[in-house]
Amino acid sequence: MPILAFIMRKEKNKMQKNITKKALSVLLALTMIMGMFSMISFSSSAAENTNLATGKTATADSSETNDFAAPKTVDGSDSTRWASAVANAPHWVQIDMGEPTEIAAATIHWERNTVKSFEIQYSDTAAADSWKVAYSYSSTELYDGWNTKVNFDTPATGRYFRIYIKDFADRGQDESGKEVTWNTISIFEIGLFAEPLVISDHTLAELVNSITAPEITADDTTVPLPEVPEGFKVTFAGSNYDNVITPEGNIATPLVDKQVKVAYEVTDGQETKRTADLTVTVPGKVAASAEENNAKPVVIPEIAEWIGSTGDMTITESSKVVYASEDLKATADLFAADYLEVTGMELAVTAGTKEDVAAGDFYLALDAEDTMNLRDEGYYVNIADGAAYVTANTATGARWATVTFLQILKQNGTTIPQGEMRDYPKYEIRGFMLDVGRIPIEMETIYDIAKTMSWYKLNDFELHLNDNLIFLEDYVNAGLDPLDAYSAFRMESDITNDEGEGITAEDLYYTKDEFRQLITDSRAIGVNIVPEFDFPAHSLAITSVFDELAVDYINGSGRSYADHFDLSNPESTELIKDIWDEYLDGENPVFDELTTVNVGADEYTHNNEDYRKFADTILKYIQQEKGRTVRIWGSLSTITGTTPVYSDDVQMYIWNTGWANPKAMLEQGYDLININDGSVYIVPGANYYYDYLNPTSIYNNWKPNVIGGTTIAETEDQMLGGAYAIWNDCIDTRDNGIYEYDDFDRFYKPVAAFSEKLWGEGTEKTATELAETFEETSTAPGTNPYNEVETTANDKTFAEYTFDDGTGTDVTGNGYNLTDNSENVTYTDIAEGNQALVLNGDTSYVETPIEYLPVDTNLTIRVKRTSYSNEEQILFESDYQPANGAGKYAIQAVQADTGKVGFVRGARTYTFDYELPVGEWVTLTFKGEQNFASLYVNGELVDSLGSTAGLAMRATLSSPFNRIGSKTNAFIGLVDYVKADNLNAPDETIISNDSFTVECDNQNPAAGSEGPISYAFDNNLNTFWHSNYTPMQALPANIEIHANEGTTLDVGAITYVPRQSGDNGYITSATFYYKNTEAGVNEWTEITSVNWAADSSTKKVNFDSIISATDIKITVKAGKNNYGSAAEFYLHNQMDASNAEGLNNAKANADEVIAEYADIMNNEKFAEAYNKAAELLENGGTQEEYDAAASALAAMNAVVIRGGDIDGSGNVTVSDATIIQLIVSGKTIDNADTYSKYSDIDLDGSVDIEDATIIQTYLTGASDIFGKTV
Repeated sequence: MPILAFIMRKEKNKMQKNITKKALSVLLALTMIMGMFSMISFSSSAAENTNLATGKTATADSSETNDFAAPKTVDGSDSTRWASAVANAPHWVQIDMGEPTEIAAATIHWERNTVKSFEIQYSDTAAADSWKVAYSYSSTELYDGWNTKVNFDTPATGRYFRIYIKDFADRGQDESGKEVTWNTISIFEIGLFAEPLVISDHTLAELVNSITAPEITADDTTVPLPEVPEGFKVTFAGSNYDNVITPEGNIATPLVDKQVKVAYEVTDGQETKRTADLTVTVPGKVAASAEENNAKPVVIPEIAEWIGSTGDMTITESSKVVYASEDLKATADLFAADYLEVTGMELAVTAGTKEDVAAGDFYLALDAEDTMNLRDEGYYVNIADGAAYVTANTATGARWATVTFLQILKQNGTTIPQGEMRDYPKYEIRGFMLDVGRIPIEMETIYDIAKTMSWYKLNDFELHLNDNLIFLEDYVNAGLDPLDAYSAFRMESDITNDEGEGITAEDLYYTKDEFRQLITDSRAIGVNIVPEFDFPAHSLAITSVFDELAVDYINGSGRSYADHFDLSNPESTELIKDIWDEYLDGENPVFDELTTVNVGADEYTHNNEDYRKFADTILKYIQQEKGRTVRIWGSLSTITGTTPVYSDDVQMYIWNTGWANPKAMLEQGYDLININDGSVYIVPGANYYYDYLNPTSIYNNWKPNVIGGTTIAETEDQMLGGAYAIWNDCIDTRDNGIYEYDDFDRFYKPVAAFSEKLWGEGTEKTATELAETFEETSTAPGTNPYNEVETTANDKTFAEYTFDDGTGTDVTGNGYNLTDNSENVTYTDIAEGNQALVLNGDTSYVETPIEYLPVDTNLTIRVKRTSYSNEEQILFESDYQPANGAGKYAIQAVQADTGKVGFVRGARTYTFDYELPVGEWVTLTFKGEQNFASLYVNGELVDSLGSTAGLAMRATLSSPFNRIGSKTNAFIGLVDYVKADNLNAPDETIISNDSFTVECDNQNPAAGSEGPISYAFDNNLNTFWHSNYTPMQALPANIEIHANEGTTLDVGAITYVPRQSGDNGYITSATFYYKNTEAGVNEWTEITSVNWAADSSTKKVNFDSIISATDIKITVKAGKNNYGSAAEFYLHNQMDASNAEGLNNAKANADEVIAEYADIMNNEKFAEAYNKAAELLENGGTQEEYDAAASALAAMNAVVIRGGDIDGSGNVTVSDATIIQLIVSGKTIDNADTYSKYSDIDLDGSVDIEDATIIQTYLTGASDIFGKTV
């Protein structure tokens, strides 16, 4: 009988210890001296015995599918397998060795433990009657394990060897213990060996599973290796913190005790297995920082190691940064620039030594020998004697130290606690990917993202530079050419087709020079730009130009493959190489030698083998011929085939475990980056994937090494890190209005959580503490992604211009006076002491120092239109997409196509349902919000644009404010004043939450950032109340607010802020009640009811009067999906003031009418309306009275100002009389509602035949209209 050992045994034998601990320490010491840390092992008996079957030709009697073919058993991977047809035994797998070969031993790795009887056979010819038996196994039970390891009694010589399965069960377990019922037999890998195998009483799996974490002492300089029995060899496999335990197993003593995970690899000479990650404690310089000393500074991400001392370093006006070598000058200069942004103080930069450092100074130095094992990104800081001394191995490490200083100073002001810190990242890749191929993103925003990533120590910024509409079936189904769908290649390119048509995007592209500069600038702040061209799919920007290379195919769903290169045509690969060459070649390439590039290769679904050949070719071409580090999207588990795809030092995005199985890709040699779609994909407003990521969930639950449920060891050096992604799928036929502001917000909200999880453990803060710190550290120095405007004198209004002194003084005191840069404008008197700016169309503007206003701004302008021209007339504009001059961002008084008020941003135009009248003073207010834009006319809401529902159009408005007027198509008319109000200024009317308590009869238990009603009264928009869903409790939900004992609440209004992520529970109907037990109102008394739109916009309900209450109740009656939710409720101690803007404008217009037509006051109706308006403005009134009076007077003003010109032609003609006659007769005519506003010529309150008669008489010259004659 042969000697058998099965890897999986039910009983473990005791291992005979062959070496004592004392001998182990001696061996370790000798090994250190010899510098062979990576080769420490025990037992030399596990000699190399190569698997001769690997790579040979394998066939089988049958295969379940092509994906489970016989060659999988000899491909060297334990993650691919052969499976027989679904049928009873016998089945076989045969290996052709190519020539007669002597085999002494064999291994079989079974997929399930279902085999009952099999033989290992050999033959010279493979003829049916030629097979001899080298080994036989038979049992009535399921196999004991999943691995066969056998030495033949006598070596067998033959050209052909086969595993002949005589019997198997259809039900058994795989190695994970999962029960599987399927009538196939399946093998992962077969091994054939020339020499006998070492068969031990200890199976490899048993041995590996028995290894426990070693104890590391303060005297250890390398990680101790476990003892293993004869026949096995153990080596150190790695740690999850290379800065503490190097890949070779060397220990760099941390400042404080540090928990680190380590792993070992054990081999028996034929098979190698890795231990689970084992947690060890590495003794530090001290066990922990003393509690009485300075606490570790709170920054994002958390500092890895800290020993506090006492006292603070204090920065002063004379502080400076001293750099020890020229390699750090750029880092020092960047630090000084950011320091000025954060502290408002200058920081001198000078070369020098430690001796040049004084209290309040910073010293930057490089450790060229890396004696502290800081590696590429780590740094050490000693803050002592009032100064900070930085040591790093690279400029990047020094950069991270300065970021830590700046975050501390942003929170503390002028002090940094003294102590020692040693800081370093856990993962090599800490990334974010942005799809700029589908929507144009300005370079300024790209820089803002890169700087923000640096601010939070993320280091890998991938730009997806080309793409197109995914849903090409929309074009096919509409009978349109899919080659015409939206696509863009964002790089400047010289490549053209034979007709001279280029591939560069027309709406926005990045020049080669500016992209080259972006790479350089970002690298200086520790961020690597990773450019991606996504070929051979997602390539419509290229295939629409080179259409002869596009795949000509439409699938059963109508989806065109026009965005796929036809890889069967060799010219496709050659063109793709040419495109890459344009950016990789030359003395000063755009993507230089240090740049990692992503070759794309995502989601190609046309021909598997063509794809695999292309992927293999392009990876080798970019890496081996062009010398770049390469990255690829993982697709090989879906796009299967026989063509191998190159993997050496290839980074792979694991974006979906079906498309790329993480363990299979690991075994094939790829370096993995976790960008799993189900966890970290953002597709704004698409209703699939996430609209926003939940920072609390990321912080509490996400792990970079867990990819879609598959855990990769933290100690695995091929596990590079993780990233999150924004895909802008919603374009063209699926356009939903997302633009770069919206993208930045989605990038920014979870950035702190990813920073913590990728740099370290992310455990020292709670999610709430992280959010609080994030609020403090905020956006990066040198960025203004939210278009914030600094206020010095007035935080309620950013800027205001009255033009009354004929200049552009900002009357708020904030100092935003108009610049000297103006053109073709004048000023004119419109009343005593009141001047207006005159804009004259075409090029006519004044310039402000503010480019854009923040979202949540009310931009108000009082204007009088003086031209009937329906050409575009712009009120405000800013330059947009300046890289190549395409597009604009403007607020329009008149849109060319509609004649209405609106705004345009790039290729998108938004139209409000309002037409600005000619000759009337009108106050327009543009309210900007995220996802929404609203227009108020004379203080009254007339239209609101935007939505947060799926593919509905977002209308985020961050108002352009660089110019009042335009360089090209300015407004024609007068501007009385302009005012930009800050809607986020502190609201002094809000009642403190300390004044009351709250309770609710329908609330979910706390679940992360959502749950109890207290979350809606905590002044934190990142938490929210949610009605109960565990279990589901239907609405209503009663929210009761109780004044503190013995007090009452005076409430005039309540604001409702919907949840900030997701839309479940948007409140759509609610009723408000009160009680005042102090005044005898003991029953709930209704105040008012509201119905709201199911969207994310903030809502406010004003009561008719101030309610004095001991208790307030909000009954939520309806909400989205029959739930209720709220980020915040605010109680206000007063109502919004009555708005007299409309009445003021109506009276001002009437004053101008009276000045021109003095006898108009003889008209009884006009005089009555005018006098009522004057009385209300003098004595005050209710909002209803203001609105009614303004409406009546404005209607008459409109009629008089038009003067009988009903159709707006500029003259009174017979057609105007005809229009009135048609209206009176009830005939249907276009623009009837508009014409009716100007048709009550005699101002008697109705349009009738007398009005037409007045015009007809006027045209004969026999009378006038309002004092005007023919």
